[in-house]
Amino acid sequence: MSLRNFIPVGTRRRRAGVYITVLGTATAITVIGLSSLTVARIERRWMKAGSDFAQARIYAESAIEFGLLKIDQNANWRTTYVSGVWESNKVIGNGRFTLEGIDADGLLADSATDGLTLRGTGMEGSAQFKLEVQVDADITPLTCLERPLHVGNDVTFSGADVTSDRPISANKNMAAVASTINADAEAGGTIIGLGFQGSRVTGMIARTMPSASVFDYYIANGTVINFDSTGGKIEDTVLSPRRNPYGVATNPQGIYVISCGGRDFTIRDCRILGEHRTGGGQSSVVAGPRQNGIPLRRCALERKRSRSKLQPAGIRVSRHLG
Repeated sequence: MSLRNFIPVGTRRRRAGVYITVLGTATAITVIGLSSLTVARIERRWMKAGSDFAQARIYAESAIEFGLLKIDQNANWRTTYVSGVWESNKVIGNGRFTLEGIDADGLLADSATDGLTLRGTGMEGSAQFKLEVQVDADITPLTCLERPLHVGNDVTFSGADVTSDRPISANKNMAAVASTINADAEAGGTIIGLGFQGSRVTGMIARTMPSASVFDYYIANGTVINFDSTGGKIEDTVLSPRRNPYGVATNPQGIYVISCGGRDFTIRDCRILGEHRTGGGQSSVVAGPRQNGIPLRRCALERKRSRSKLQPAGIRVSRHLG
């Protein structure tokens, strides 16, 4: 037996132990390295997600600003757009946005006073951010509503008795023929007649009036009263949401429409509480009670062919315009 090939048992064990130690250390280092890479990837993903989320929010804000710009640049935006999506997946930067304009009743064009909800959705990568803004109508009150009785053009009182504790007015000329006007009077033009008992102010700045389409709502939502059934007048009676002396049908909103067809129409000694407004160009009478957003009584009589006689027996023109 040669001593040259003889290796003590203890030496072999030490070499095996060293190999296992080296292998374990290498494995540990590899695991640590892989773990570091995994953590770095996760952190990068989180950073990317956070960046995408912040960018998506900016895109959502941009969508809202874009919607406000559309409204500002288009006076007819209520008829141009519909209640719903205005822009879908519009590209911006590295992402996209969707813009919605929502009217609570689903109709943008039915009222100029309805509020609007602008909803912007920004998208970047897998991130999505939604933002809503409530936009309310900036309503400038009509200055004609500052007077209990105002006429947008000329007005002539014929055989009338008018009593008011506030001034009555006309954008152009005012005249009284065989009439007594127990009220201060204001007109953009002249005031002629001996029947004016109060002060007179001429050269008045014209008061703002409703648009020509103001009666469309009332005609669409009102109950028609046949002109012939009235005999050409509303007198000695009460007209209200629960009572219509000229027909079977009543109107819960108290809106009644009478087409005069160019004929004279008289309103006197009756109970229709509220505002009386006379304007030219139409031949209809619309009367309504107090309701949010609806004037109490409107009259549009053809200027040259119709007249409104106001008798104050038991009735005064209310100065309350709310």
